[in-house]
Amino acid sequence: MRGSLRILHLEDDPRDAELVRALLAADGVDCRILRVDNRPDFHDALSRQEFDLVISDFTLPSFDGLSALELSRALRPDTAFIFVSGTIGEEVAVDSIRRGAVDYIIKDRLDRLPTAVRNAVRHAQERIERRRAEDRVREQAALLDQANDAIIVQDMEGRITFWNRSAERLYGWSTAEAMGRHASHLLDLTGSMSRSQLISILVRHGEWNGEIRQTTRSGETLTLSCRRTLLRHPDGQPRAILEINSDITATKSLEDQLRRSQRLESLGSMASGIAHDLNNLLSPILMATDLLESQASEEDRRRLISLVKASAARGAGLVQQMLSFARGVPVSLRPFPIAPLLAEVARHAIDSFPSTIQVHLTDTPPLPDVLADPVQLHQVFLNLCVNARDAMPKGGDLTLSAFVVRMEDRNPRLPPDAPSESFVAIAISDTGLGIPPALINRIFEPFFTTKEQGRGTGLGLATVATIIRGHGGGLDVTSELGRGTTFTVFLPATSQVAPGGKKPEAAPAMPPGRGELILLVDDERALREVLREALISCGYHVLTAGNATEALALHATHHTSIDLVLTDTHMPGMEGPDLIRALRQRGAKSRFLCMSGNGPGKADAGMHWLAKPFTAAQLLGAIRQVLDAPA
Repeated sequence: MRGSLRILHLEDDPRDAELVRALLAADGVDCRILRVDNRPDFHDALSRQEFDLVISDFTLPSFDGLSALELSRALRPDTAFIFVSGTIGEEVAVDSIRRGAVDYIIKDRLDRLPTAVRNAVRHAQERIERRRAEDRVREQAALLDQANDAIIVQDMEGRITFWNRSAERLYGWSTAEAMGRHASHLLDLTGSMSRSQLISILVRHGEWNGEIRQTTRSGETLTLSCRRTLLRHPDGQPRAILEINSDITATKSLEDQLRRSQRLESLGSMASGIAHDLNNLLSPILMATDLLESQASEEDRRRLISLVKASAARGAGLVQQMLSFARGVPVSLRPFPIAPLLAEVARHAIDSFPSTIQVHLTDTPPLPDVLADPVQLHQVFLNLCVNARDAMPKGGDLTLSAFVVRMEDRNPRLPPDAPSESFVAIAISDTGLGIPPALINRIFEPFFTTKEQGRGTGLGLATVATIIRGHGGGLDVTSELGRGTTFTVFLPATSQVAPGGKKPEAAPAMPPGRGELILLVDDERALREVLREALISCGYHVLTAGNATEALALHATHHTSIDLVLTDTHMPGMEGPDLIRALRQRGAKSRFLCMSGNGPGKADAGMHWLAKPFTAAQLLGAIRQVLDAPA
């Protein structure tokens, strides 16, 4: 109990009032007592100041105790109230307790008063603290409802026990609808870990942060930044899971757009190198066809045909890489040898950078494959090389090298939770201007750039850092003004050391046809003729059409016997997918296969895709797979 108690004593007999004061003092109750004996003074005292306790006689000449109790409850509802009277009966005492008094004392038994005073004040203080706690909870709940983040609490069985207004706005379920329901029944946890895995992580670490995808009531899929925290009972046992979700769908979309913009910016740097490579690929094809038209020997013909196939395949791969690089593709990590990719990047730099910059690719020891997406790594290394070029306006040396490092080397840039015990480090060094020490810690921030206005977006290094994190790797930079800069990329390695060379792969089998009738639709006459010859030579019957109109007419005549429609995707007038839908509306029972040079589109049920360019074996294999698939 705090210091001196403030007591308002309603008593018309000064002798009884003094007796109460003496009794409390004798029992060690430190108090200051203000005595009043009428309603106006009682009302005035309660209005002007706070008291810890009101002690009241039950019967006064012009005022009664129950009226005093009602007035006290109205003006000071948290102040304890005790009756001390010689005239109160048991029924009246019980009624007074029901109305809010905390105790009553008979005047001929005043020895119980000090204990009653202490208890009354303690209970009043506890009631005040409870009310303050409830007010804080209400205030916090109101603040949580004003938060922009969706705040959800689940018990350990997964039932929702708290759902704020932002959760209502984000997911479309009201609080009344969400409360008590199981989270897995309410939200589609797309791509999330299992509940048992989540609880195991929370028990070990106390929290989990990451990105998740969830579907709203309307079916919209959101990307969310999720923070989950384990709440515990006082004895340490898990009690509930607090989840705070921020909608980053728009941010992720913007990041993708910015990353695509950066990729397209980098394509300008690649252009001359790509043109050089394409010319190198087309030249042997053109020359070989001239030689094949002459009277070459059988051995020369086979060699030239092999050369044409290899050049065409390399050209097709280059085109696909350009498309993937420009559009962006999801990270798909697979074992991949790093040395050929570095050689390709070095070749692009040699072909497209000024002659004042000398490009060096150091000999590398046998390296394990890395777990990587080669298209995105190409973007990373090209970006770092372009930055190195810009840092050497008067020329210099650009060096690319690779080596193995291990976790035990304790490099601070290696992620502690890396999926590998060893890494392949790729170092890209220049002898340029260097980076000022005050700026080196900011260079990976989005939109931060040290280049002149108009010469960079500031997205390059931020994109590099994002890609490398997505690979489970690390990134380091060292620089010295006037001496140059080295960026080192660390990528998780596999246990497999990449061989020096690969054995020639056996030519894939070309499954024959069984006399099926194929309607071939393509606006390119040369390709249409080659495809027709390939199909006929492998046992198919073929009808050809140069556009959708011709195809619809042929199908109307032969619809009962056509087994497969093989159509180009992009054609003037009506495109391939639209042709297929038109045929279906006419009741066509054929199978359908679309050829596309720009990657698959949004497929309807039963619509299959084959990416251009393709070999005869890939075409025939795809046709056989579509024809043999269950209806």
